[in-house]
Amino acid sequence: MLTNFDVGIFTRLEMRSPNCLRTPENDLTADDYSSMSDLPDLCIDTPNNNSENYLPVGNFLCNLSHVITQVRKLELHSYTCNFGGNFVFKRMNRCGLYTELHYACSDILCNEQIVITSDSEKNSLNNLSVLGALSTGSGFSQEKEKFSVMNIRYMSKDKFASCEKVTSKVIKSYAQEEMLNAIFEEKKLAELRGDIDSDGYHCITLIVDGGWCKRSYGHGYNASSGVSVLIGMSTQKIVFIGVRNKVCLTCSAIANRQMERKDHVCWKNWSGPSTAMESDAVVEGLIYLENVHHIRCTRLVGDGDANTIAKCKERVSYGGRILKVECANHAVRRYGRAIQKLQGNTSRFSGQTGIKARKLLKQKIMKLIIGARNVIKVNAINHHNQPEKEKIKNLISDFRNVPNHVFGKHDNCGDFCKRKSIENNETEYSIMHSSGLLHAIQYEIGRTLVACSNTLIWNATNNPAETYMSQLCKISGGKRINFSKAGGFNRRANIAVLAFQNPAQQYHGKAYKMIANKSPSTPLNKFLLTRRNKYLKRLQRKKLFPNIKKFRPKQNTGDCNYGDSVEKPDMPTEIFESMTENLLSKLKVQNNSDVEFETRGQTTSERWRYERSLRLSSSFFKEVACRRASTPCSKLVKRIVYGSEFSTAAMNYGLANEEIARKQYERKHSVTVRTCGLFVDKDNPFLCASPDGLI
Repeated sequence: MLTNFDVGIFTRLEMRSPNCLRTPENDLTADDYSSMSDLPDLCIDTPNNNSENYLPVGNFLCNLSHVITQVRKLELHSYTCNFGGNFVFKRMNRCGLYTELHYACSDILCNEQIVITSDSEKNSLNNLSVLGALSTGSGFSQEKEKFSVMNIRYMSKDKFASCEKVTSKVIKSYAQEEMLNAIFEEKKLAELRGDIDSDGYHCITLIVDGGWCKRSYGHGYNASSGVSVLIGMSTQKIVFIGVRNKVCLTCSAIANRQMERKDHVCWKNWSGPSTAMESDAVVEGLIYLENVHHIRCTRLVGDGDANTIAKCKERVSYGGRILKVECANHAVRRYGRAIQKLQGNTSRFSGQTGIKARKLLKQKIMKLIIGARNVIKVNAINHHNQPEKEKIKNLISDFRNVPNHVFGKHDNCGDFCKRKSIENNETEYSIMHSSGLLHAIQYEIGRTLVACSNTLIWNATNNPAETYMSQLCKISGGKRINFSKAGGFNRRANIAVLAFQNPAQQYHGKAYKMIANKSPSTPLNKFLLTRRNKYLKRLQRKKLFPNIKKFRPKQNTGDCNYGDSVEKPDMPTEIFESMTENLLSKLKVQNNSDVEFETRGQTTSERWRYERSLRLSSSFFKEVACRRASTPCSKLVKRIVYGSEFSTAAMNYGLANEEIARKQYERKHSVTVRTCGLFVDKDNPFLCASPDGLI
């Protein structure tokens, strides 16, 4: 016998809210309905609530397996509730990308509550999102726009800043661990080589370089943050980075009375010029390695664009023993810039010989640069002990011979030269020598290459440091966004360390485990595996197929696809005929004798050059008259209209001896020959002639 209370329970089960999770198992069967038909007719009052519950809108990020596990509890409650209630949605709490959905039982007597969370950890998803933003060079604004486009509500700016602080601590400890391991490797390799001085310090070679948070473009050296990196030559790994900041956002706000004074982490650690950041951070790194890890740097590979070595010798205890090793790439680059300046020096190398020499240098300038770099590679030695004097002499001799080889003189070339058996091209060499340009090139070789040949013999480069700077440039948004106000540059410099030490973004695996306190799942593991395989294939491809770059000379002409040199449509026929008639009317002369008189002297007369450029002279008339109809006329028109001024030895001889030839002709034929100018045809004013003289 069912009581009224039991019937009420069944009635409430039938009138569930649409938000209730129902399955075929909890529906009433046909047997249930048949048993209920035997009951007497009862009048049961049930509440009728037509108001729809508020449901959250938008897209959400969640751990799907974690959410499904919690949703099963909602389903089970409909079976276990003693009052026949079911869970309905009440409210939602959000903390960045983390979401909490609060449910409560619909029956007042039960009133059981449950919370469904998007992830097991409250802040792991937020911290990982910030790590992804920092690793890809984004910031809060870029991330908020990206998530908003996906219809996902992003965290607030304050929440982003707090997550950034938590993430930076993890990244900093991870980066310090990586650098510490690199230091131990360098010490171990130094012991194997026997590079230990009399004081018991391990002696290593370091590659150093510095960079700023913004681009200087060669003149704007006022960046608010800078970083210097020290990389071990043996391990090719970073052992130290030093960051200098001129600005602290909180200190600036306090100084401007925008906020009250409070205790905070001050990021400002530099008040000097931005150009001195690199040397100061390098000195700090050398002192740190000496005092903490018992390591001394006896050789320093750098690009030479800062006074780093001078500061090291001044402030480091063993600074006098540090040898500055010149980067081979930067030395050749300075040599290239020097000869480019020579090529553009019109005042120093003027006249016909100077012009020819500069034009010839413009054609051969890349061969001079590539030749100098190849000389360093051929003469390089593999060890960093004291180099042999004979090796350095050969290197200097090859440096001096590069211009001779490029300009056709192969007397001093080695057996590698394929042109040694061919006769020397003395023409180019004599032009360069007579103009003085060859002597100037030899001077620049001595200043930029020979002066540091004792270290160029090692063929050392700071390419690893440049690689780190490129990673930092990517992570700092291409140096287009100011991330240096509140320690942002420090965080991104540490991430660049991890990216450098762990190629193909492999550092994300351990960083994920440190932040989320669990191992990464399939998506991240698959991404890391794909990147690693791609990285290894690229290395293998470079070994099998070395990339030999072929030199392609640059053209001085503009781009035919964009700019002022694009191909423009031809003018309409009507406009062309109108402009032709206008030009012919301008070419007509009223008094031919006046034009002839004013153009005497011909090449020395400005009027003669102008009038002749507007007309078809007799020197081109034969080519025009005898041209076949099937031969295109475009090249001939360009040569006539846009012909470049040139001179040959025969032309110069003719101009110099023209007056002598005229006088000899007068004596031989007993006639008088007078000079004349330009004659214009009266009927066809586009034709002209300028004879050497009139009898």
